Amino acid sequence: MAMLKDKTVIITGAARGMGLETGRTCIEAGATVVLTDRLEDDVMEAAESLGDAAHGRALDVAVPDQWDALTEWLVSTGLRPDALVNNAGLLLMDPVDKIAVSSFDRMMQVNVYGPLLGIQAFLRARDAMPGPETGSVVNISSIRGLKAGANFAGYASSKFAVRGLTKVAAVELGARGIRVNTVCPGPIETPMSVVNPDFAGMDWDAYVARLPMGHMGKPRDIGQAVKWLISDESGFITGIDLPVDGGLNATTYNVERVNNSD
Repeated sequence: MAMLKDKTVIITGAARGMGLETGRTCIEAGATVVLTDRLEDDVMEAAESLGDAAHGRALDVAVPDQWDALTEWLVSTGLRPDALVNNAGLLLMDPVDKIAVSSFDRMMQVNVYGPLLGIQAFLRARDAMPGPETGSVVNISSIRGLKAGANFAGYASSKFAVRGLTKVAAVELGARGIRVNTVCPGPIETPMSVVNPDFAGMDWDAYVARLPMGHMGKPRDIGQAVKWLISDESGFITGIDLPVDGGLNATTYNVERVNNSD
């Protein structure tokens, strides 16, 4: 039986990259998906590419009124959400002594306020329609929400905050049958990484050579992890941080021994 049969899944930031691939993975597992993104034309095209099981909706996750509009649409169509994937994210790179307050604030709006508003809208939509008590929320954090890195002052702060929000929500919503977990992607080939202008000139080959798995991940790797967390097969799991990072979180780089045999 398909893992997500008869489930409706909302995914933010789903016009491309990890969000789109998560939508594809969920559909393959039997779900109906609602793809959302602030890039309206792109998300509608993405939904069309996935077929009849996908719906596309414009949504800026940092704008409360747009979450209200999505909730109203869900109720009007009878699509009661079983799962929410807060995937939309913003990455701007600046050192701690130079980051502008406006840049820091924008990352917090998208990366933290967005998931908070999403959880609230998810609950409102569920409460407005009859259906199963159980549900699942997956917040996409980052390996930078587990370990810091230079020039990630705003991004790491926001992704650490997502993990905190996840754990509070898991504690509060467990009695309502809703599980809340975090996925922490590591080096994944997406428009935010290898083709990001901020990363121009980075030696990706040297970087991935030091990963235990020896290669970067694909957006589908995130989709598979999300699929499992929103399925009934993870029904007793809540409040966790799941790294999907090729072993990066387990790694520390040691000083290598010099060969003095000569």
